[in-house]
Amino acid sequence: MILSRLSQAIRTQNWFAVVLEFVIVVAGVLLAFQITAWNEARQEQALEAVIICRLVDDFSLIGPDVREHLSDAHRTAEQASALVRAAQEGLDLDTLGQFSTEIFMLRVPPAGSATYAQLISNGDIGLIRSSELRLALTDFGEHVDRHQRAGSDLANGVFDPGAPVFGAVSLSPAEIEALSPSQREALQAVIGSVDFQLATRLIEALVSASLSWKTTTAEKLERLEQLLAVHGAHCAGGSTP
Repeated sequence: MILSRLSQAIRTQNWFAVVLEFVIVVAGVLLAFQITAWNEARQEQALEAVIICRLVDDFSLIGPDVREHLSDAHRTAEQASALVRAAQEGLDLDTLGQFSTEIFMLRVPPAGSATYAQLISNGDIGLIRSSELRLALTDFGEHVDRHQRAGSDLANGVFDPGAPVFGAVSLSPAEIEALSPSQREALQAVIGSVDFQLATRLIEALVSASLSWKTTTAEKLERLEQLLAVHGAHCAGGSTP
């Protein structure tokens, strides 16, 4: 209908009508584009809200895990340092029984967010409009990836069943008590050696490095949790709507 009126106006040289019809057509097209863009923006905002709630769910599980790992790492580091001091001061068999193989048990670094991994895989990280939240997510995700790679190397360096430190510390007080005099003498020579002291220092350094990684992980997590608390305020009970 509009085209027929426009053709009629041109034939009759009614230029005012031509301009008016043209303006109506252009305005209609622009309005249609605007409505489409508005609908797309609403859909993206709704999807962003769901994504953030999923992230809130993810980190409600990741948070306690990271803090538990950090607590374990502190305890392990304290034991490793105590073992180094004891070795330097002259470790005897009675003191040896106080230490636990937990020194060697570096836990696998905490897992990252499955939702974040999917956003990166699909190229949808841009759906999160807050640049600050995107940066915190990326920072945490990349750190966890690096931590997991480093964690394997650290664990392999600390846990060596064939090393003299592990062989000595793995003995319980009852097992030490049950050793024969010759076995006790041989074990005392091992734990009093320079090699044993050097080995305990290496373990202390590796355990300390693991603690540093986990401390940084917890710091980055805390910042991310603060941002999720703000941007995820719509997530009732911390769950996906």
